[in-house]
Amino acid sequence: IHDRKGFMWFASWGGLHKFDGYNFKIYNTKSGNDIGMSHNRINLIDEDKYGYLWVLSYDDKVHRFNSSTETFRQIPSDEDGKHVNISSVKILPNGIVWLLTERHGAIRVVTDSISHAVKTVYYPETSDFIPARTVRDIFLDSEGNEWVLGNNGLGVFRPGRDTPEVFFAEKEKSSDNYQAFYTVCENADEVYFGSGNGRVWRYRKADNRFVLLQLPVASQTTASD
Repeated sequence: IHDRKGFMWFASWGGLHKFDGYNFKIYNTKSGNDIGMSHNRINLIDEDKYGYLWVLSYDDKVHRFNSSTETFRQIPSDEDGKHVNISSVKILPNGIVWLLTERHGAIRVVTDSISHAVKTVYYPETSDFIPARTVRDIFLDSEGNEWVLGNNGLGVFRPGRDTPEVFFAEKEKSSDNYQAFYTVCENADEVYFGSGNGRVWRYRKADNRFVLLQLPVASQTTASD
């Protein structure tokens, strides 16, 4: 990635590499520095609105890297007791970061705009707020709503609220209303959510209603443009 300060960052099997236009600097567990990194193989790097780099390593752990202090901080930490394997990191333009798992829900990370301290909230499948085992995507719409696309319904965090609204979630998987969501796109008036069995749900912003667009197929709607 090319960060906001102009540096280039490279993820490799040997650590995190920084290029300043002239020289490389490598951050890894073999460098002799106590930087707090758990594994040298890096699968993903991205930057949030505060300039922190988020690093997903091969051991399915996530670290927030502070380029000023050159240190890594594991989020969530082992002391938090959230021993879940992270499969992907979703960084939103509003500063919220989501850590997604394959089978154990998701973690929402909020960074304080002044202190840059982080607050993590874990939403496992057993959560009353987002009862989804797998979260496939997070989408921030033009009105600042955070949409959570899960294998069991949709969740949405309205601006300024820490408790989500949930739609289409069912306690019994045998229910005809049990729906997984795979993809999302937005236009000026609506947000479209692709579900299973050819279902596309159109969320109308004007009246906060969902309207079904039934496609003549029985497959999942998994792509949008």
